[in-house]
Amino acid sequence: MADLEEAIQTGREAVEAIPENDPSRAACLNNLGNRLGNRYARTGAMADLEEAISFNQFALSHPTSFTIIRVAAGREVLRCCAILSYWQQAYEASNIAVHLIPKLTLRSLENFDKQHMLGQVVGFASDAAAVALYAEKGPLVALEFLEQGRGVLAASLEEMRTDVLDLQERYPKLAEQFVRLRDKLELPFSRNISSTEQSRGTSGQAQTDSRYRADKELDQLIAEVRKQPGFEDFLGAPSRKEMLDTAECGPIVVINVSEHRSDAILVEQHEIRFLALPNLNIEQINQRTQTNDLGNPRVLEWLWDTVMNPILNALGFTQSPSNGDWPHVWWIPTGPLSKFPLHAAGYHGKGSSKTVLDRVMSSYSSSIKTIIHGRRRRIMPATSAQALLVAIKYKGKLELPSANKEIEMVRRLCKSMAFNSIQSGQGKQDILSHLPQSKIFHFAGHGYTDTDDPSKSHLLLGDEENNPLTVPTLLEINIRESSPFLPISRLVGLVRLWIRGSSTKVSI
Repeated sequence: MADLEEAIQTGREAVEAIPENDPSRAACLNNLGNRLGNRYARTGAMADLEEAISFNQFALSHPTSFTIIRVAAGREVLRCCAILSYWQQAYEASNIAVHLIPKLTLRSLENFDKQHMLGQVVGFASDAAAVALYAEKGPLVALEFLEQGRGVLAASLEEMRTDVLDLQERYPKLAEQFVRLRDKLELPFSRNISSTEQSRGTSGQAQTDSRYRADKELDQLIAEVRKQPGFEDFLGAPSRKEMLDTAECGPIVVINVSEHRSDAILVEQHEIRFLALPNLNIEQINQRTQTNDLGNPRVLEWLWDTVMNPILNALGFTQSPSNGDWPHVWWIPTGPLSKFPLHAAGYHGKGSSKTVLDRVMSSYSSSIKTIIHGRRRRIMPATSAQALLVAIKYKGKLELPSANKEIEMVRRLCKSMAFNSIQSGQGKQDILSHLPQSKIFHFAGHGYTDTDDPSKSHLLLGDEENNPLTVPTLLEINIRESSPFLPISRLVGLVRLWIRGSSTKVSI
């Protein structure tokens, strides 16, 4: 406790000493607020909690500080306000912080620290959506928060990059300005200013002023880009009309999981509504995740009772279609629920029709915006269209005895669609040599998700121990022009790793 008291006193002194317009001020405010929050957790002193909210609120609103610090402060405001059920104040802080997220379009996927920080932002988006519902702002606002916040997931990092690449093709000057301003805001703030630099006007104050101008210019530029035809949702959530139009092919269900509440947001062609899921909580999900047996009948039955049956009933899918016209549902799970095989939920005993498989056809996505991007780049088979089919031969417990049979079924299907099927070797270079020219990539094998360092998530290949095919590799290769559709499946354990276009979703 003595160390914490000392840290709080040191934090107060730092806040007093640092200039109002210093870019590091938000970090000092956030640090002090967090220490006060820690003391509240130990003592229950309400004054500490109120003060923690205040300091983090100041950090969130500091215009020249680093965006990631401001977003972290916003998340802390939300957390502390939730303790007090200050839902309106939590919503207001979330609204500011979530709309800062487009400025976090980072250049590197492989920086572990950045990935960790962005992972925190992703969880914040789910919390912000929950807060929006508590504050009675409606499902559209909650959905906008999720779409905006989830834009920094590994899946959606490529989605953001796609936005910028589209801009480069149509409006290269605007794209050049965007990259210049974004990169300028990522430069570290230097306190070690030489006398020569000072004489050239590069003092700390000059750097502060420069960052402030760049931040304002970036806001103005994003607003200008969104005025251009086809770029109305640039680095942002789709409009309500776009979301409703996307549901033309079938409803989209976003299942938001937060420590505060869980809900399903149902996007149908005529409306956007939400369904509270009171029996679904994050503790239950985490407990079942730790078993590493998500295809277990007990888990599938729990999924049915807690999540999928209430949703299907709300959508009106209460029995198997009698006319063979199967409805199609797109599932967008969030947080740890993304690891579960939602499409396989149900009671699979003899004679039972209480399963998702008996009610609807299922697809997955990482966001509604990903679906929109994918439909803009529909596959157009041509005489030279190529499908890359890969079956990995494993030994022991990893063996997939039906992998070759699966590939043969897909090959016949591709042939009926006028695709030329190619079966490459099992090594990384063999696959990469064919991938840029392929419209379809079907992978019958295992995938691995590294929850500590997402950049190490990869496909298990024949030579994976020495040269794995990682997510960053898939994102970095030039496959955008061919826009391949890559269903990557594992038949054992109901594991799915999907990559659509250049956008990646891992669900293991």
